[in-house]
Amino acid sequence: MILPNFLIIGVKKGGTTSLIKYLDQHPDIFMAPVRSSRFFISEGDEKAKEVRPHVVTTLGEYKGLFRDVSGERAIGENSNAYFNHPGAPGSIRRYVPNVKLVALLRNPAERAYSSYTMHVSRGQKPVDDFSSVVKRNIETYKNPGNVGFYYRHLRNYYDHFDPSRIKVYLFEDFIKDPRPVMKDLFAFLGVNKDFIPNTLKKYNPSGIPDKMLLHKLLTSPNIVKTAVKKLFPREAGLFLYDKLFHKSYKKIPLPEEARKILTGIYREDILKLQGLLGRDLSSWLS
Repeated sequence: MILPNFLIIGVKKGGTTSLIKYLDQHPDIFMAPVRSSRFFISEGDEKAKEVRPHVVTTLGEYKGLFRDVSGERAIGENSNAYFNHPGAPGSIRRYVPNVKLVALLRNPAERAYSSYTMHVSRGQKPVDDFSSVVKRNIETYKNPGNVGFYYRHLRNYYDHFDPSRIKVYLFEDFIKDPRPVMKDLFAFLGVNKDFIPNTLKKYNPSGIPDKMLLHKLLTSPNIVKTAVKKLFPREAGLFLYDKLFHKSYKKIPLPEEARKILTGIYREDILKLQGLLGRDLSSWLS
């Protein structure tokens, strides 16, 4: 029975899409073809498929994700939802007790803002002043289950797994230069650490819609994407669509008022995380 020997557990908007794309280039690494299967938190929950059709709810279906493994040494799966789900570590340990766990963490205030702009860019939320959004939803951000409380959620994993099986990287290091992070991660996974992936492209960036007409066309039910697919070969079409999509929005820095509020919420958790990881996270507190 083939099951993963490593899991990317988070966090959402922390650079995991790029991380997975780079991992997938390594000849000795197999990544599950379904992203965010959520198996370890959705087993037996058929209702989960009503919301997310791609969710895997049975062990047989989960094993099927790895049917194409052909001798790769590192076999991986990614589900960011595992990170802050209280039951995930226990479920993971029950099925794959010797698994290696990888987390990519980002300044929680910046991560929250990036998540908001992602939903805006997809047309899932209206454009609004983020500071006002934070104030209106302050209890959501303060909720102990909120993904931004990294120490709280990681502590749960350290309670279930030996620290030697957990590798935590910082988004800020990864985005500055992915190569040393990837080299260290390859070594952690037990594959050739000297393999050099192409890390020029950054995947799944987000921002606030700028060119609204273009953005509406791109996010409307597949109008532009369908046209591009018909006119261009698959890879060229996807490249062109991606370029058009990212031209439709612009990067706007996190408003300072929102940063101050969110940093205040996460301050105590960040200080504890420093101790757990042995890393200086003072930049997250400034």
